Amino acid sequence: ISVAQNDLEDLKHSVSLGLRLMWVAVVPAVTIGAVLALPLVTVVYMRGQFNTADAENVAGLFRVFLVALSAMCLSNITGRTFYALKATRFLAVIGCIEAGAYVVYAIILAHQFGLAGIAWSYVIYFNLSLLWHLVAIRSKTGKTGGTTVMVSFARTGVAAGLGATVAWL
Repeated sequence: ISVAQNDLEDLKHSVSLGLRLMWVAVVPAVTIGAVLALPLVTVVYMRGQFNTADAENVAGLFRVFLVALSAMCLSNITGRTFYALKATRFLAVIGCIEAGAYVVYAIILAHQFGLAGIAWSYVIYFNLSLLWHLVAIRSKTGKTGGTTVMVSFARTGVAAGLGATVAWL
């Protein structure tokens, strides 16, 4: 409705709120999940099928994939913003470029680092995608604001870090 009424300020407010709410939900789960990866993997998979080394390997990969989770969730908000801005062609073109680049660096990282390289390729893909989403949306909606989101992200990140520290201890 905001875009239909040419109210970019309301759209920016809605996107900001959506990003902040998603961040509040996801970051604590990511940080605590990273700390508790081994116990989680052990409980879920070690019922006689995994040995300790297998559980440690999967927990390591789980931690890597958790690095992508925040970007994946936040990109859900930013992707919808492109649709609201009627910038779907732009989104599709850049998405094709991203996919091509992903294939190239996934192959390179897989050859260099094996399974961990594939996992890190996934992380790179989603985090770079979120980064260009944020830059493009900021450009399309006017280069103002963003302080509220950044302050909120920092506060929530610190709180999540403290929660992860408690879980680790």
